[in-house]
Amino acid sequence: MLNKQTMLVGLVALVIGLGLGWVTKPSESMPHDHTTSQASQTWTCSMHPQIQQPESGDCPLCGMDLIPMTEEASESQTVSIQMSPTAMQLANVQTSIVQNQVQERTLRVSGMAKIPEDQKHALTAHITGRIERLMVGFEGETIQQGQILAWVYSPELLTAQKELLEAWRNRDQSPRLYQSVRAKLLNWKMSDKQIDQILKQGTPQEEIPVYADASGTVLGKNVLVGDHVQSGQVLMEVADLSSLWVDFDVYESDLAWVRLGDRVDFHSKSRPDQIGLGSISFIGPIIDRNTRTTNVRVEVSNAEVTLRPSEFVVGKIHSVQDNERLMVPKTSVLWTGARSVVYIKENNPSKVSFTMREVYLGASVEDGYVVLDGLTEGEEVVTHGAFSIDSAAQLLGRPSMMNMQDDAEPNDSSKSSSERVEFSDVGKNALNPLYTAYLDLKTALVNDEYETAHQQSLALQSVLQSISSESFTGSSHAVWMSTSTKLSLHIKTASEATSIRELRNAFKPMSTIMIDLISVVGPIAVPLYIEYCPMADNNTGADWLSAEPEIRNPYFGASMLGCGELKDIVQ
Repeated sequence: MLNKQTMLVGLVALVIGLGLGWVTKPSESMPHDHTTSQASQTWTCSMHPQIQQPESGDCPLCGMDLIPMTEEASESQTVSIQMSPTAMQLANVQTSIVQNQVQERTLRVSGMAKIPEDQKHALTAHITGRIERLMVGFEGETIQQGQILAWVYSPELLTAQKELLEAWRNRDQSPRLYQSVRAKLLNWKMSDKQIDQILKQGTPQEEIPVYADASGTVLGKNVLVGDHVQSGQVLMEVADLSSLWVDFDVYESDLAWVRLGDRVDFHSKSRPDQIGLGSISFIGPIIDRNTRTTNVRVEVSNAEVTLRPSEFVVGKIHSVQDNERLMVPKTSVLWTGARSVVYIKENNPSKVSFTMREVYLGASVEDGYVVLDGLTEGEEVVTHGAFSIDSAAQLLGRPSMMNMQDDAEPNDSSKSSSERVEFSDVGKNALNPLYTAYLDLKTALVNDEYETAHQQSLALQSVLQSISSESFTGSSHAVWMSTSTKLSLHIKTASEATSIRELRNAFKPMSTIMIDLISVVGPIAVPLYIEYCPMADNNTGADWLSAEPEIRNPYFGASMLGCGELKDIVQ
């Protein structure tokens, strides 16, 4: 009986349960409740895709608004990236207003101290004779005007003195003869005092002193005791070193920035702590055909002789252009293929959004670029954090520097370094000073000359900074911007090197970049040789460019001068 009752109760409960289930089941025609669908939606951060949460909110790492992992196609095509103030602060996004500014640029140049031409003097013999005594002992000695340089025995002068004495005795009968003989001695640079002394003694002097016509430092001594000299022969060369010229080499591509009166500060290698100041007083009218430079002169006071002739000098020319141009900070620019882009800030009431904008840039000046097209004065651009914003755009599938295509050369940024790119004649000519400066550095390393190599690395740095990006267009612009960025890092390392070993370590990656560049640009006016040493860089091997086929190893210098082999010729 109990079992039958139990079965009956269970059957009733089952029927009631099925009935209730049918009543609560939604019909097909009723609208769906999307609450469950939204609950299953996963939200992520565009900056940190590893963050995945079941509901919307802020990213716990950067504070940016979380976005659905699956977005509608229309949303993915949005060009603006929104960020909250907290996200901007965490991403260290900074902006500045684009303004018209005076173009300022600092040109780093190297040069040499020289003696002004009008301060050099040749001290000559005015009579023919033999050097009996020499009163100047060595080069570098300082002499004063009127000082005795040497004592000379001259048979010709001895005869003239005898004629003077005879004419003096007969001066009343032949006054014109006396004056003629006296004038001849004066032409031989004898003074009236000397002549009067001979007349007073009544006997000729066998040795006559030769006096200095100018004061200065002896640069060269051309005679010794016992030498026979002719009238007009140079005995010594002297120069006044109280002021000097400093001639700096400026590349032709930089001459547009140089003006008379521009301020220059400089220091020598012997006294790097002493900064000299001056202004440009002369700009050379002729370009050297080999180095593509001209000399720019600064006149400096050197009363204490702290600067020596032929001493190497490193300087900075501070140039300011007369006209104002629209400028954008270098940190704002992202390079993509042949294009350059910046991010523009657009302020909204609750959110801040950033839009990518392509710009066309001109000359590089100090910390910025001249803007030729793409921006207007007063717009606000991102100066720091642009790459973070661009990364967010890429994660969202929106336009970014990583997915832009150059119309002329699709996917140009992925070109192989050995694939030729069309460079205009202007662009090729702009690179010639770079090749020359690189080869000069290579020669200094070959000769084991650290000081010269260090100067050449500074010159190479100056050349790189002087090459205007306006010389390159299209695909060549992308190649140059990429190359110059990489090259500048290694040249900077070389310029800061304190030993020739450190210079050679920086020379290897520098050479690799230069070889890639010449491979892309193509042949120049003269052939260049790609050479290789398997023992360089701890036997890992290293290449270099050379102007001659003969192996002269820059990585070992004299210790292994001929180590290496010719790999290729660019001609």
